[in-house]
Amino acid sequence: MAKLNPITVSALKMLRLDTDRVPRNHNDLAFAARRRTKFKVWTQEQTDAYRHLWDLIGQQQEQQAA
Repeated sequence: MAKLNPITVSALKMLRLDTDRVPRNHNDLAFAARRRTKFKVWTQEQTDAYRHLWDLIGQQQEQQAA
């Protein structure tokens, strides 16, 4: 497994997710983030972290499809 960059680790921490791996797909990310964060309204930082991870998962899926 490739080492995660500091931005990705910070994004995982912001959403209270395990910092050793990125969720496999968008559904796993959505489920885990919803379960781990009990806030009704996310902060801007949490939203940015979620978007970063969402984009990262999309890039990984595109690479696997190629």
